[in-house]
Amino acid sequence: MKRLWTALLLLTVLLGGSLSSAIRLEQFAAGLDTGLRQTDVLALSGDPEAIPALRRLLADWEAQSAWLHVTLRHGDIDEIRSGLEEALRLLELGRKEDCSAASARIRCQLRLLARMEQLRWENLF
Repeated sequence: MKRLWTALLLLTVLLGGSLSSAIRLEQFAAGLDTGLRQTDVLALSGDPEAIPALRRLLADWEAQSAWLHVTLRHGDIDEIRSGLEEALRLLELGRKEDCSAASARIRCQLRLLARMEQLRWENLF
């Protein structure tokens, strides 16, 4: 009986960790999405604050990279990081529309990444 309770406790802890990681990822992705949208508005209006704002988003991504590499596929993470760097380079070159397109791709990737980690039947099988 003790083994059953130990196994049940372990499964509960694993499920809780999985759910909390998925919720954290969804919140992090939503925050980046909001930041990218605000950066787009700044960039398209010609505000010089757009470049530092995008640098802060890239720094936020880098700050979470250890957790992201542990919980997600490396290819997805590297693709989003490359997209953020590309958007920053485009913005620094003054190519606002191209930066906006790169930002839209990143936001789409973030949404897909968060959806992949949600606890749903289609993600389990």
